[in-house]
Amino acid sequence: MRKVPPELCARCKGYKLLCGARKCPILERIRIFYSWEAREPAGPSPPTALVGERGYPKVPVSLGIAPDSDPKLHDSPKEWVERGLTLEEVARLRMEVFNPFKRVDVRRPSELLKGDLLWGAVSERPVSAEAKVSGRPRPPELDGLLAPIGPSAKAEEIKVVENPKVDPLLERRSEERVKAEEAVKELFSAGRDVYLLQRAFSLGMFGKSKRLVPTRWAITAVDTIVAKALKADLLRAKWTHSIRAGSYEHFSNSYKVLLLPGPPSVEMVEIWEPGSLWTPKEVVIYNREGPTARSKAEDYEDGGFHALKVGVLKALSEANVSATALVIRRIKPGYYMPLGVWQVREGAYKAALSALRGPKYSLKEALEDMPDAAWARFRTLRQRRLGDYT
Repeated sequence: MRKVPPELCARCKGYKLLCGARKCPILERIRIFYSWEAREPAGPSPPTALVGERGYPKVPVSLGIAPDSDPKLHDSPKEWVERGLTLEEVARLRMEVFNPFKRVDVRRPSELLKGDLLWGAVSERPVSAEAKVSGRPRPPELDGLLAPIGPSAKAEEIKVVENPKVDPLLERRSEERVKAEEAVKELFSAGRDVYLLQRAFSLGMFGKSKRLVPTRWAITAVDTIVAKALKADLLRAKWTHSIRAGSYEHFSNSYKVLLLPGPPSVEMVEIWEPGSLWTPKEVVIYNREGPTARSKAEDYEDGGFHALKVGVLKALSEANVSATALVIRRIKPGYYMPLGVWQVREGAYKAALSALRGPKYSLKEALEDMPDAAWARFRTLRQRRLGDYT
């Protein structure tokens, strides 16, 4: 096999397959295998659902079935962070979820109404589900975008066996022929969780011409829509009157955020340290996006950046203050297994909150308090004079 440059691996993160391989050899090497032999699995769904890409336009759609004890915890990124779970604990929770799947034509999302699969997947509380599967379960899967995926198997039947509790506003919007972007914006503005919106978007609940969307695509699509909405609101907010800096670390990922007076733009330097997941040497990735709704990320396909951007902008929106955000994400060797971009979204959010709640700085003081050679890579700092921030 030809040698693949580490820079390519760090940008690909296993889900773009930029090296041309059918499967990422790094992820294949580190998968955790979890045995689930049941032919008729039954139990609660957190709920969690996945729409795959293989075989498009007929794609696999699964409704995850978890152990009975605290099922909701198996698909609850915010709670994982609040509880301070370790990388191994999150991976184990995800590997315990069994994913029976059926193939569905993306042009016919109404097929998911059979067995209440659709409503069960977006229920506000766990729902009991059962499935009849055939064949040997497939091993767990990992990539750089999704949370770890537990074992899966083709199902002859999947059905929800108790009444789901569905958000009334979500249900109404799913029945209307409105643009998917408008539905997502309205629901997010009304306080609905971004993870619920990603699931609903993936299951084809929004749009004038409703279609299933592979979950990987749906995550980035919803992050992009939400970020545009947040920036539009922040353009009307007052600029922060001072420089603020904060940090946060979890799962061997550290986040440093510097907030400067200015419009709501986000600039990122991502550093994969030697010996971390994708590379034996240091790799640095840069990305940024301007403040307007029409602004595009320099690397638009970087799902991690879109998640990071939403985390930062959400924190600014909650404080009703506009700022130009500079973010350093460092990935350390302890991050030996990808958990998905949810941890980037939550880590950047926590770091931005830390900055907003922290003391006021001059630029010199902020950089001294959070020393890092990576600050020199930010265009915003190179383009302005030090005296602009004193």
